[in-house]
Amino acid sequence: MPIQIPMGNPLDASAAAQPATPALDELELRVRQQAAVARLGLRALSRVDLRVLADEVLAEVCRCLGTPMAAALEVRAGRTEPLAQRGIRFPVEIRGGTPGTPGGLLLAKRVPVVIEDLGTDARFTHSPVLEAAGARSCAAVLVEWGSESLATLTALDAQPRRFSPEDVDFLQSLANVLAAAMLREREEESRARLARERQEAEHALRQSEEKLRQSQKIEAIGRLAGGIAHDFNNLLTAILTTVQLALTELPAEGTPLRADLEDIRGAAEKAASLTRQLLAFSRRQVLRPRVLDLCAAVVDIQKMLARLIGEDIRLVSEMGEGCTVCADPGQIEQVILNLALNARDAMPAGGTLTLRTGTVELQHDDGLRMFGCPIQRGRYVKLTVEDTGAGMDEHTLQRVFEPFFTTKELGKGTGLGLATVYGIVKQSGGYIRVTSKVGQGSTFEVYLPVSPGDPSSTAREPPQEAPTGRGETVLLVEDEDAVRMAARKALSRGGFHVIEARNGEEALQRWRERTGVDLVVSDLVMPEMGGKELATRLREEEPSLKVLFTSGYTDDAGIRQGALAAGMGFLSKPFTPEALVRKAREMLDQAS
Repeated sequence: MPIQIPMGNPLDASAAAQPATPALDELELRVRQQAAVARLGLRALSRVDLRVLADEVLAEVCRCLGTPMAAALEVRAGRTEPLAQRGIRFPVEIRGGTPGTPGGLLLAKRVPVVIEDLGTDARFTHSPVLEAAGARSCAAVLVEWGSESLATLTALDAQPRRFSPEDVDFLQSLANVLAAAMLREREEESRARLARERQEAEHALRQSEEKLRQSQKIEAIGRLAGGIAHDFNNLLTAILTTVQLALTELPAEGTPLRADLEDIRGAAEKAASLTRQLLAFSRRQVLRPRVLDLCAAVVDIQKMLARLIGEDIRLVSEMGEGCTVCADPGQIEQVILNLALNARDAMPAGGTLTLRTGTVELQHDDGLRMFGCPIQRGRYVKLTVEDTGAGMDEHTLQRVFEPFFTTKELGKGTGLGLATVYGIVKQSGGYIRVTSKVGQGSTFEVYLPVSPGDPSSTAREPPQEAPTGRGETVLLVEDEDAVRMAARKALSRGGFHVIEARNGEEALQRWRERTGVDLVVSDLVMPEMGGKELATRLREEEPSLKVLFTSGYTDDAGIRQGALAAGMGFLSKPFTPEALVRKAREMLDQAS
Protein backbone atom coordinates (compact mmCIF):
# COMPACT_ATOMS: atom_id res chain seq x y z
CA MET A 1 0.00 0.00 0.00
CA PRO A 2 1.64 3.24 -0.96
CA ILE A 3 2.65 5.62 1.76
CA GLN A 4 1.23 9.05 1.46
CA ILE A 5 3.24 11.96 2.64
CA PRO A 6 1.21 15.04 3.31
CA MET A 7 2.56 18.05 1.53
CA GLY A 8 2.42 21.43 3.24
CA ASN A 9 2.98 24.87 1.80
CA PRO A 10 6.52 25.32 0.61
CA LEU A 11 8.92 27.43 2.79
CA ASP A 12 8.37 31.06 2.13
CA ALA A 13 11.59 32.28 0.59
CA SER A 14 10.87 35.78 1.74
CA ALA A 15 10.90 34.63 5.38
CA ALA A 16 14.47 33.35 5.04
CA ALA A 17 15.49 36.76 3.85
CA GLN A 18 14.10 38.51 6.96
CA PRO A 19 16.71 40.43 9.09
CA ALA A 20 18.00 38.86 12.38
CA THR A 21 15.61 39.02 15.31
CA PRO A 22 16.49 41.02 18.53
CA ALA A 23 17.18 37.68 20.23
CA LEU A 24 19.86 36.93 17.65
CA ASP A 25 21.37 40.40 18.15
CA GLU A 26 21.48 39.85 21.90
CA LEU A 27 23.11 36.42 21.41
CA GLU A 28 25.75 37.89 19.11
CA LEU A 29 26.44 40.65 21.66
CA ARG A 30 26.93 38.14 24.47
CA VAL A 31 29.26 36.05 22.28
CA ARG A 32 31.33 39.17 21.57
CA GLN A 33 31.40 39.97 25.27
CA GLN A 34 32.52 36.43 26.19
CA ALA A 35 35.19 36.53 23.49
CA ALA A 36 36.40 39.89 24.83
CA VAL A 37 36.62 38.53 28.38
CA ALA A 38 38.52 35.44 27.16
CA ARG A 39 40.93 37.50 25.03
CA LEU A 40 41.62 39.98 27.84
CA GLY A 41 42.06 37.12 30.31
CA LEU A 42 44.81 35.69 28.09
CA ARG A 43 46.36 39.16 27.85
CA ALA A 44 46.40 39.37 31.63
CA LEU A 45 48.17 35.99 31.82
CA SER A 46 50.77 37.19 29.30
CA ARG A 47 51.98 39.73 31.87
CA VAL A 48 51.12 42.73 29.74
CA ASP A 49 51.61 46.12 31.42
CA LEU A 50 48.72 46.91 33.77
CA ARG A 51 47.88 50.31 32.25
CA VAL A 52 47.97 48.89 28.73
CA LEU A 53 45.57 46.13 29.82
CA ALA A 54 43.33 48.68 31.55
CA ASP A 55 43.13 50.73 28.32
CA GLU A 56 42.16 47.59 26.37
CA VAL A 57 39.50 46.73 29.00
CA LEU A 58 37.97 50.21 28.65
CA ALA A 59 37.97 49.89 24.84
CA GLU A 60 35.95 46.64 25.10
CA VAL A 61 33.57 48.23 27.60
CA CYS A 62 32.79 51.06 25.20
CA ARG A 63 32.56 48.72 22.16
CA CYS A 64 30.43 46.00 23.73
CA LEU A 65 28.17 48.25 25.84
CA GLY A 66 27.99 51.12 23.37
CA THR A 67 28.98 53.78 25.89
CA PRO A 68 31.09 56.78 24.87
CA MET A 69 33.03 56.83 28.16
CA ALA A 70 34.62 54.37 30.59
CA ALA A 71 37.04 54.64 33.49
CA ALA A 72 39.08 52.50 35.89
CA LEU A 73 39.62 54.37 39.17
CA GLU A 74 41.93 53.15 41.94
CA VAL A 75 41.09 53.84 45.60
CA ARG A 76 44.18 54.44 47.77
CA ALA A 77 44.13 55.68 51.37
CA GLY A 78 40.71 57.29 50.87
CA ARG A 79 41.72 58.97 47.59
CA THR A 80 40.40 58.09 44.14
CA GLU A 81 42.97 58.28 41.33
CA PRO A 82 42.50 57.45 37.61
CA LEU A 83 44.19 54.20 36.55
CA ALA A 84 42.87 54.46 32.97
CA GLN A 85 40.17 56.55 31.24
CA ARG A 86 38.49 56.62 27.83
CA GLY A 87 36.46 59.42 26.33
CA ILE A 88 37.02 61.62 29.40
CA ARG A 89 39.84 63.38 31.26
CA PHE A 90 39.65 63.26 35.04
CA PRO A 91 41.80 65.40 37.36
CA VAL A 92 44.75 63.70 39.08
CA GLU A 93 42.68 63.13 42.21
CA ILE A 94 38.91 62.87 42.56
CA ARG A 95 36.96 63.30 45.77
CA GLY A 96 34.90 60.19 45.19
CA GLY A 97 33.75 57.42 47.52
CA THR A 98 32.18 59.75 50.09
CA PRO A 99 28.76 59.01 51.68
CA GLY A 100 25.80 60.04 49.54
CA THR A 101 27.63 59.37 46.28
CA PRO A 102 27.53 56.36 43.93
CA GLY A 103 31.16 55.60 44.77
CA GLY A 104 30.37 55.71 48.49
CA LEU A 105 27.52 53.22 48.02
CA LEU A 106 29.70 50.95 45.85
CA LEU A 107 32.51 50.86 48.43
CA ALA A 108 30.15 50.46 51.38
CA LYS A 109 27.86 47.72 49.96
CA ARG A 110 30.38 46.17 47.55
CA VAL A 111 27.63 45.45 45.02
CA PRO A 112 27.29 46.95 41.51
CA VAL A 113 25.68 50.39 41.25
CA VAL A 114 23.52 51.26 38.19
CA ILE A 115 22.20 54.78 37.54
CA GLU A 116 19.80 55.32 34.63
CA ASP A 117 19.54 59.07 35.18
CA LEU A 118 21.46 60.90 37.90
CA GLY A 119 19.01 63.81 37.74
CA THR A 120 16.07 61.63 38.83
CA ASP A 121 17.87 59.16 41.10
CA ALA A 122 16.82 60.00 44.68
CA ARG A 123 19.57 57.83 46.23
CA PHE A 124 22.30 60.35 45.55
CA THR A 125 22.73 64.02 46.26
CA HIS A 126 25.69 64.32 43.91
CA SER A 127 28.38 62.30 42.12
CA PRO A 128 31.89 63.78 41.71
CA VAL A 129 32.82 61.13 39.12
CA LEU A 130 29.73 61.60 36.89
CA GLU A 131 29.89 65.37 37.26
CA ALA A 132 33.57 65.45 36.29
CA ALA A 133 32.79 63.28 33.23
CA GLY A 134 29.63 65.17 32.24
CA ALA A 135 27.65 61.92 32.43
CA ARG A 136 24.03 61.25 33.48
CA SER A 137 24.04 57.43 33.58
CA CYS A 138 26.53 54.75 34.54
CA ALA A 139 27.14 51.19 35.62
CA ALA A 140 29.93 50.69 38.17
CA VAL A 141 31.41 47.51 39.63
CA LEU A 142 34.14 46.86 42.19
CA VAL A 143 37.61 45.67 41.18
CA GLU A 144 38.76 43.86 44.33
CA TRP A 145 42.08 42.01 44.77
CA GLY A 146 42.52 42.20 48.53
CA SER A 147 40.75 43.35 51.66
CA GLU A 148 42.39 46.79 51.45
CA SER A 149 43.08 46.90 47.68
CA LEU A 150 40.21 48.34 45.66
CA ALA A 151 39.37 49.98 42.33
CA THR A 152 36.20 50.65 40.34
CA LEU A 153 35.36 49.91 36.71
CA THR A 154 32.66 52.23 35.35
CA ALA A 155 30.80 52.60 32.03
CA LEU A 156 29.37 56.11 31.58
CA ASP A 157 26.99 57.80 29.15
CA ALA A 158 26.16 61.46 28.70
CA GLN A 159 22.48 60.51 28.10
CA PRO A 160 20.05 58.61 30.32
CA ARG A 161 20.13 54.91 29.51
CA ARG A 162 19.35 51.51 30.97
CA PHE A 163 22.03 48.88 31.74
CA SER A 164 20.80 45.28 31.76
CA PRO A 165 21.87 42.64 34.31
CA GLU A 166 23.87 41.00 31.51
CA ASP A 167 25.69 44.30 30.91
CA VAL A 168 26.57 44.44 34.60
CA ASP A 169 27.76 40.80 34.55
CA PHE A 170 29.99 41.57 31.56
CA LEU A 171 31.38 44.60 33.34
CA GLN A 172 32.07 42.51 36.45
CA SER A 173 33.83 39.84 34.38
CA LEU A 174 36.17 42.48 32.96
CA ALA A 175 36.67 43.82 36.49
CA ASN A 176 37.71 40.34 37.61
CA VAL A 177 40.27 40.16 34.76
CA LEU A 178 41.60 43.57 35.80
CA ALA A 179 41.69 42.46 39.46
CA ALA A 180 43.79 39.41 38.58
CA ALA A 181 46.23 41.56 36.63
CA MET A 182 46.44 44.12 39.43
CA LEU A 183 47.03 41.38 42.00
CA ARG A 184 49.78 39.91 39.82
CA GLU A 185 51.48 43.29 39.36
CA ARG A 186 51.27 44.14 43.07
CA GLU A 187 52.74 40.75 43.96
CA GLU A 188 55.57 41.29 41.47
CA GLU A 189 56.17 44.77 42.87
CA SER A 190 56.17 43.31 46.37
CA ARG A 191 58.60 40.56 45.38
CA ALA A 192 60.84 43.09 43.65
CA ARG A 193 60.71 45.36 46.68
CA LEU A 194 61.48 42.48 49.02
CA ALA A 195 64.34 41.37 46.78
CA ARG A 196 65.67 44.93 46.68
CA GLU A 197 65.32 45.29 50.46
CA ARG A 198 67.01 41.91 50.93
CA GLN A 199 69.89 42.97 48.70
CA GLU A 200 70.21 46.25 50.59
CA ALA A 201 70.07 44.41 53.92
CA GLU A 202 72.68 41.89 52.75
CA HIS A 203 74.91 44.71 51.53
CA ALA A 204 74.51 46.56 54.83
CA LEU A 205 75.20 43.31 56.70
CA ARG A 206 78.36 42.68 54.68
CA GLN A 207 79.50 46.23 55.41
CA SER A 208 78.75 45.80 59.12
CA GLU A 209 80.55 42.46 59.21
CA GLU A 210 83.56 43.99 57.47
CA LYS A 211 83.61 46.89 59.93
CA LEU A 212 83.25 44.45 62.82
CA ARG A 213 86.12 42.30 61.51
CA GLN A 214 88.21 45.42 61.08
CA SER A 215 87.34 46.53 64.61
CA GLN A 216 88.20 43.10 66.01
CA LYS A 217 91.49 43.07 64.08
CA ILE A 218 92.40 46.49 65.45
CA GLU A 219 91.42 45.33 68.94
CA ALA A 220 93.69 42.29 68.62
CA ILE A 221 96.56 44.42 67.32
CA GLY A 222 95.91 46.82 70.18
CA ARG A 223 96.24 44.08 72.78
CA LEU A 224 99.49 42.95 71.18
CA ALA A 225 100.77 46.53 71.05
CA GLY A 226 99.80 47.12 74.68
CA GLY A 227 101.66 44.01 75.81
CA ILE A 228 104.75 45.01 73.87
CA ALA A 229 104.55 48.53 75.29
CA HIS A 230 104.38 47.13 78.84
CA ASP A 231 107.57 45.09 78.46
CA PHE A 232 109.29 47.88 76.58
CA ASN A 233 108.33 50.46 79.22
CA ASN A 234 109.93 48.33 81.93
CA LEU A 235 113.19 48.38 79.99
CA LEU A 236 112.91 52.11 79.33
CA THR A 237 112.23 52.79 83.01
CA ALA A 238 115.46 51.05 83.97
CA ILE A 239 117.39 52.86 81.19
CA LEU A 240 116.03 56.35 81.87
CA THR A 241 116.30 56.08 85.64
CA THR A 242 119.86 54.71 85.54
CA VAL A 243 120.98 57.33 83.00
CA GLN A 244 119.41 60.16 84.98
CA LEU A 245 121.03 59.00 88.22
CA ALA A 246 124.39 58.69 86.47
CA LEU A 247 124.06 62.21 85.06
CA THR A 248 123.48 63.66 88.52
CA GLU A 249 126.87 62.34 89.59
CA LEU A 250 128.77 63.93 86.70
CA PRO A 251 129.95 67.51 86.32
CA ALA A 252 127.63 69.74 84.32
CA GLU A 253 130.16 70.24 81.50
CA GLY A 254 133.43 68.99 80.10
CA THR A 255 132.91 65.26 80.46
CA PRO A 256 132.73 63.09 77.30
CA LEU A 257 130.76 60.49 79.25
CA ARG A 258 128.03 63.04 79.95
CA ALA A 259 127.46 63.60 76.23
CA ASP A 260 127.17 59.85 75.69
CA LEU A 261 124.64 59.56 78.51
CA GLU A 262 122.66 62.49 77.10
CA ASP A 263 122.47 60.65 73.76
CA ILE A 264 121.24 57.53 75.51
CA ARG A 265 118.61 59.52 77.39
CA GLY A 266 117.45 61.23 74.17
CA ALA A 267 117.04 57.91 72.37
CA ALA A 268 115.19 56.42 75.34
CA GLU A 269 112.81 59.41 75.46
CA LYS A 270 112.02 58.97 71.75
CA ALA A 271 111.34 55.30 72.40
CA ALA A 272 109.12 56.28 75.32
CA SER A 273 107.15 58.55 72.99
CA LEU A 274 106.54 55.61 70.66
CA THR A 275 105.31 53.42 73.50
CA ARG A 276 102.94 56.18 74.61
CA GLN A 277 101.44 56.15 71.12
CA LEU A 278 101.13 52.37 71.24
CA LEU A 279 99.36 52.61 74.58
CA ALA A 280 97.04 55.29 73.20
CA PHE A 281 96.14 53.01 70.29
CA SER A 282 95.64 49.98 72.55
CA ARG A 283 93.49 52.11 74.92
CA ARG A 284 95.63 51.18 77.91
CA GLN A 285 96.97 54.60 78.83
CA VAL A 286 95.87 56.44 81.96
CA LEU A 287 93.58 59.42 81.27
CA ARG A 288 92.77 62.47 83.37
CA PRO A 289 89.30 63.33 82.10
CA ARG A 290 87.38 66.48 82.95
CA VAL A 291 84.49 68.40 81.44
CA LEU A 292 85.77 70.63 78.64
CA ASP A 293 84.41 72.69 75.76
CA LEU A 294 85.55 71.08 72.52
CA CYS A 295 85.03 74.35 70.64
CA ALA A 296 87.38 76.13 73.03
CA ALA A 297 89.94 73.32 72.61
CA VAL A 298 89.85 73.77 68.82
CA VAL A 299 90.17 77.55 69.10
CA ASP A 300 93.10 77.24 71.53
CA ILE A 301 95.07 74.99 69.19
CA GLN A 302 94.37 76.94 65.99
CA LYS A 303 97.41 79.24 66.25
CA MET A 304 99.73 76.29 66.62
CA LEU A 305 98.01 74.47 63.73
CA ALA A 306 98.39 77.49 61.46
CA ARG A 307 102.17 77.39 62.00
CA LEU A 308 102.36 73.62 61.52
CA ILE A 309 100.30 73.25 58.32
CA GLY A 310 102.04 76.06 56.42
CA GLU A 311 100.93 79.15 54.54
CA ASP A 312 99.73 77.28 51.43
CA ILE A 313 96.91 75.59 53.35
CA ARG A 314 93.87 77.66 54.33
CA LEU A 315 92.54 76.88 57.81
CA VAL A 316 88.76 77.23 58.25
CA SER A 317 86.89 76.66 61.52
CA GLU A 318 83.12 76.44 62.06
CA MET A 319 82.20 76.17 65.73
CA GLY A 320 78.85 75.00 67.11
CA GLU A 321 77.32 75.38 70.56
CA GLY A 322 76.87 73.06 73.54
CA CYS A 323 79.93 71.00 72.62
CA THR A 324 80.93 69.92 76.15
CA VAL A 325 82.55 66.51 76.57
CA CYS A 326 84.29 64.63 79.38
CA ALA A 327 87.79 63.81 78.18
CA ASP A 328 91.46 64.31 78.87
CA PRO A 329 92.34 67.78 77.46
CA GLY A 330 95.84 66.71 76.48
CA GLN A 331 94.53 63.67 74.60
CA ILE A 332 91.86 65.70 72.78
CA GLU A 333 94.57 68.13 71.73
CA GLN A 334 96.56 65.15 70.44
CA VAL A 335 93.54 63.98 68.40
CA ILE A 336 93.08 67.38 66.74
CA LEU A 337 96.81 67.76 66.11
CA ASN A 338 97.24 64.30 64.57
CA LEU A 339 94.20 64.68 62.30
CA ALA A 340 95.37 68.13 61.17
CA LEU A 341 98.89 66.90 60.42
CA ASN A 342 97.48 63.94 58.50
CA ALA A 343 95.40 66.39 56.44
CA ARG A 344 98.45 68.58 55.85
CA ASP A 345 100.43 65.64 54.49
CA ALA A 346 97.54 64.84 52.11
CA MET A 347 97.77 68.36 50.57
CA PRO A 348 101.41 68.84 49.47
CA ALA A 349 100.31 71.42 46.88
CA GLY A 350 98.09 73.32 49.31
CA GLY A 351 94.35 73.28 49.89
CA THR A 352 91.77 73.86 52.60
CA LEU A 353 91.63 72.30 56.06
CA THR A 354 88.24 72.65 57.77
CA LEU A 355 87.61 72.05 61.48
CA ARG A 356 83.93 71.85 62.38
CA THR A 357 82.12 71.15 65.66
CA GLY A 358 78.45 70.58 66.44
CA THR A 359 76.03 68.24 68.19
CA VAL A 360 74.02 65.38 66.67
CA GLU A 361 71.51 62.81 67.88
CA LEU A 362 72.48 59.19 67.20
CA GLN A 363 70.19 56.15 67.41
CA HIS A 364 71.05 52.51 68.11
CA ASP A 365 70.79 51.64 64.41
CA ASP A 366 73.36 54.29 63.47
CA GLY A 367 76.12 52.32 65.20
CA LEU A 368 76.29 49.35 62.82
CA ARG A 369 75.74 51.57 59.80
CA MET A 370 78.36 54.18 60.68
CA PHE A 371 80.90 52.39 62.89
CA GLY A 372 80.23 48.66 62.54
CA CYS A 373 79.36 48.27 66.25
CA PRO A 374 76.40 48.97 68.57
CA ILE A 375 76.34 52.40 70.21
CA GLN A 376 74.53 54.12 73.05
CA ARG A 377 71.58 56.19 71.88
CA GLY A 378 71.86 59.88 72.71
CA ARG A 379 73.45 63.23 71.88
CA TYR A 380 77.05 63.39 70.70
CA VAL A 381 79.52 66.16 70.00
CA LYS A 382 80.77 65.79 66.45
CA LEU A 383 84.26 66.99 65.48
CA THR A 384 84.84 67.02 61.72
CA VAL A 385 88.31 67.41 60.18
CA GLU A 386 88.02 67.78 56.42
CA ASP A 387 90.69 68.30 53.78
CA THR A 388 90.77 68.84 50.03
CA GLY A 389 93.76 66.57 49.51
CA ALA A 390 94.55 63.48 47.49
CA GLY A 391 91.96 61.24 49.16
CA MET A 392 92.23 57.50 49.77
CA ASP A 393 91.24 54.36 47.91
CA GLU A 394 89.17 51.55 49.46
CA HIS A 395 92.24 49.47 50.41
CA THR A 396 93.78 52.37 52.33
CA LEU A 397 90.46 53.16 54.04
CA GLN A 398 90.27 49.61 55.36
CA ARG A 399 93.69 49.90 57.04
CA VAL A 400 93.85 53.59 57.89
CA PHE A 401 93.71 53.08 61.70
CA GLU A 402 96.14 50.16 61.85
CA PRO A 403 99.37 50.88 63.75
CA PHE A 404 102.50 51.17 61.60
CA PHE A 405 100.41 51.36 58.41
CA THR A 406 101.45 54.37 56.36
CA THR A 407 101.37 55.48 52.73
CA LYS A 408 104.27 57.87 53.25
CA GLU A 409 107.80 57.29 52.09
CA LEU A 410 110.20 55.31 54.24
CA GLY A 411 111.38 57.45 57.14
CA LYS A 412 108.60 60.04 56.68
CA GLY A 413 106.20 58.65 59.29
CA THR A 414 105.77 56.00 61.99
CA GLY A 415 102.24 54.99 61.01
CA LEU A 416 101.02 55.65 64.55
CA GLY A 417 99.31 59.04 64.14
CA LEU A 418 95.83 57.84 63.16
CA ALA A 419 96.18 54.70 65.28
CA THR A 420 96.75 56.99 68.28
CA VAL A 421 93.65 59.01 67.36
CA TYR A 422 91.57 55.83 67.14
CA GLY A 423 92.73 54.62 70.56
CA ILE A 424 92.16 57.97 72.30
CA VAL A 425 88.67 58.35 70.86
CA LYS A 426 87.63 54.80 71.78
CA GLN A 427 89.10 55.07 75.30
CA SER A 428 87.22 58.36 75.74
CA GLY A 429 83.92 56.58 75.04
CA GLY A 430 83.60 57.88 71.50
CA TYR A 431 83.56 56.68 67.91
CA ILE A 432 85.39 57.67 64.74
CA ARG A 433 84.83 57.11 61.05
CA VAL A 434 86.40 58.31 57.81
CA THR A 435 85.03 58.84 54.32
CA SER A 436 87.22 59.53 51.31
CA LYS A 437 87.50 59.25 47.55
CA VAL A 438 90.63 59.48 45.46
CA GLY A 439 91.09 63.06 44.31
CA GLN A 440 88.23 64.37 46.47
CA GLY A 441 89.84 64.71 49.89
CA SER A 442 89.05 62.98 53.19
CA THR A 443 86.69 63.63 56.07
CA PHE A 444 87.31 62.32 59.59
CA GLU A 445 84.38 62.47 62.02
CA VAL A 446 84.88 62.04 65.77
CA TYR A 447 81.82 61.49 67.97
CA LEU A 448 82.08 61.97 71.75
CA PRO A 449 79.12 61.77 74.18
CA VAL A 450 77.77 65.15 75.29
CA SER A 451 78.67 65.74 78.94
CA PRO A 452 76.51 67.76 81.34
CA GLY A 453 78.09 70.39 83.55
CA ASP A 454 80.28 73.42 83.01
CA PRO A 455 83.76 73.15 81.53
CA SER A 456 86.40 73.29 84.23
CA SER A 457 89.63 75.21 83.90
CA THR A 458 92.98 74.31 85.40
CA ALA A 459 95.56 76.98 86.00
CA ARG A 460 99.19 76.17 85.34
CA GLU A 461 101.04 75.32 88.52
CA PRO A 462 104.16 77.38 89.29
CA PRO A 463 107.52 75.55 89.12
CA GLN A 464 108.20 73.57 92.26
CA GLU A 465 111.44 72.82 94.03
CA ALA A 466 112.95 69.37 93.70
CA PRO A 467 111.08 67.09 96.15
CA THR A 468 112.87 65.09 98.83
CA GLY A 469 112.02 62.38 101.26
CA ARG A 470 112.12 62.85 104.99
CA GLY A 471 113.23 59.40 105.97
CA GLU A 472 109.81 57.78 105.37
CA THR A 473 109.73 54.04 104.75
CA VAL A 474 108.66 52.90 101.29
CA LEU A 475 107.78 49.29 100.46
CA LEU A 476 108.85 48.91 96.81
CA VAL A 477 107.25 45.94 94.97
CA GLU A 478 108.50 45.23 91.42
CA ASP A 479 109.04 41.91 89.64
CA GLU A 480 111.51 43.29 87.06
CA ASP A 481 114.97 43.35 88.70
CA ALA A 482 116.38 46.19 86.58
CA VAL A 483 113.34 48.42 87.26
CA ARG A 484 113.34 47.59 90.97
CA MET A 485 117.03 48.41 91.38
CA ALA A 486 116.69 51.69 89.47
CA ALA A 487 113.61 52.71 91.48
CA ARG A 488 115.34 51.80 94.74
CA LYS A 489 118.31 54.01 93.87
CA ALA A 490 116.01 56.91 92.95
CA LEU A 491 113.99 56.67 96.18
CA SER A 492 117.04 56.16 98.37
CA ARG A 493 118.86 59.15 96.91
CA GLY A 494 115.64 61.11 97.24
CA GLY A 495 115.69 60.67 101.02
CA PHE A 496 113.46 57.63 101.56
CA HIS A 497 114.14 54.37 103.39
CA VAL A 498 113.35 51.56 100.93
CA ILE A 499 112.24 47.96 101.60
CA GLU A 500 112.28 45.80 98.44
CA ALA A 501 110.00 42.92 97.37
CA ARG A 502 110.07 40.99 94.10
CA ASN A 503 106.40 40.00 94.05
CA GLY A 504 103.14 40.23 96.00
CA GLU A 505 103.80 37.28 98.31
CA GLU A 506 107.23 38.59 99.26
CA ALA A 507 105.69 42.03 99.85
CA LEU A 508 103.18 40.52 102.34
CA GLN A 509 106.09 38.87 104.15
CA ARG A 510 108.03 42.16 104.31
CA TRP A 511 104.88 43.87 105.53
CA ARG A 512 104.54 41.48 108.43
CA GLU A 513 108.22 41.97 109.34
CA ARG A 514 107.98 45.74 109.17
CA THR A 515 108.38 48.24 111.92
CA GLY A 516 106.33 50.76 109.94
CA VAL A 517 105.58 51.45 106.26
CA ASP A 518 104.47 54.92 105.15
CA LEU A 519 103.96 54.24 101.43
CA VAL A 520 103.70 51.20 99.14
CA VAL A 521 105.02 51.65 95.59
CA SER A 522 103.91 48.62 93.58
CA ASP A 523 103.83 47.53 89.96
CA LEU A 524 100.29 46.75 88.85
CA VAL A 525 101.02 43.79 86.58
CA MET A 526 102.92 40.98 88.35
CA PRO A 527 102.69 37.18 88.24
CA GLU A 528 100.50 35.37 90.80
CA MET A 529 99.47 38.48 92.74
CA GLY A 530 99.06 41.86 91.03
CA GLY A 531 99.48 45.22 92.67
CA LYS A 532 95.75 45.86 93.09
CA GLU A 533 95.16 42.59 94.97
CA LEU A 534 98.21 43.30 97.14
CA ALA A 535 96.91 46.77 98.01
CA THR A 536 93.48 45.35 98.91
CA ARG A 537 95.00 42.83 101.32
CA LEU A 538 97.34 45.39 102.92
CA ARG A 539 94.59 47.96 103.37
CA GLU A 540 92.40 45.40 105.08
CA GLU A 541 94.97 45.55 107.89
CA GLU A 542 95.69 49.28 107.60
CA PRO A 543 92.90 51.18 105.77
CA SER A 544 94.82 54.47 105.77
CA LEU A 545 97.86 53.00 103.99
CA LYS A 546 98.87 55.00 100.93
CA VAL A 547 99.61 53.11 97.71
CA LEU A 548 101.27 54.31 94.50
CA PHE A 549 100.78 52.02 91.49
CA THR A 550 103.23 51.99 88.59
CA SER A 551 102.77 50.34 85.22
CA GLY A 552 103.46 50.71 81.54
CA TYR A 553 100.13 49.06 80.72
CA THR A 554 96.90 48.32 82.55
CA ASP A 555 93.70 46.42 81.80
CA ASP A 556 91.92 48.13 84.71
CA ALA A 557 89.37 50.53 83.19
CA GLY A 558 88.96 52.43 86.45
CA ILE A 559 92.66 53.18 86.69
CA ARG A 560 92.82 54.12 83.00
CA GLN A 561 90.03 56.63 83.56
CA GLY A 562 91.75 58.05 86.65
CA ALA A 563 89.15 56.61 89.05
CA LEU A 564 91.22 55.63 92.10
CA ALA A 565 90.20 55.34 95.74
CA ALA A 566 91.40 57.89 98.26
CA GLY A 567 95.02 57.35 99.28
CA MET A 568 95.90 55.72 95.95
CA GLY A 569 97.84 57.11 93.01
CA PHE A 570 99.24 56.05 89.66
CA LEU A 571 102.54 56.75 87.87
CA SER A 572 103.02 55.67 84.26
CA LYS A 573 106.15 53.94 83.12
CA PRO A 574 108.69 54.91 81.97
CA PHE A 575 109.33 57.49 84.66
CA THR A 576 112.37 59.53 85.68
CA PRO A 577 113.90 59.48 89.19
CA GLU A 578 112.56 62.99 89.81
CA ALA A 579 109.04 62.01 88.71
CA LEU A 580 109.05 58.98 91.04
CA VAL A 581 110.32 60.97 94.04
CA ARG A 582 107.90 63.84 93.34
CA LYS A 583 104.91 61.48 93.11
CA ALA A 584 105.94 59.68 96.31
CA ARG A 585 106.25 63.00 98.10
CA GLU A 586 102.86 64.08 96.76
CA MET A 587 101.22 60.87 98.01
CA LEU A 588 102.75 61.20 101.49
CA ASP A 589 101.71 64.84 101.79
CA GLN A 590 98.06 64.02 101.08
CA ALA A 591 95.72 64.15 104.05
CA SER A 592 94.87 60.68 105.31
